[in-house]
Amino acid sequence: MSVSSHTTPPISSTASCRPGDDYKLLHSLGEGAYGTVVAALHKPSGRQVAIKKVLPFEHTLFCLRTLRELKLLRFFSETCVNENAS
Repeated sequence: MSVSSHTTPPISSTASCRPGDDYKLLHSLGEGAYGTVVAALHKPSGRQVAIKKVLPFEHTLFCLRTLRELKLLRFFSETCVNENAS
């Protein structure tokens, strides 16, 4: 029986995600059709967060889908249904 070790992918040096001085980038969480998601630490609060860098939109539909995603994240954050979406 082999045991696979889980490794965290490093943040790509080509990913120019610069969230500001209040955040420390930890590692890459993944890439999708609309951008890259990284794990970060919010230094003032000590809370781990996910930051998504959205790529420039080629079509209006991509913009609308991203806006819908942001609205859903805000809704779930405000209703405290999901602590991960804040």
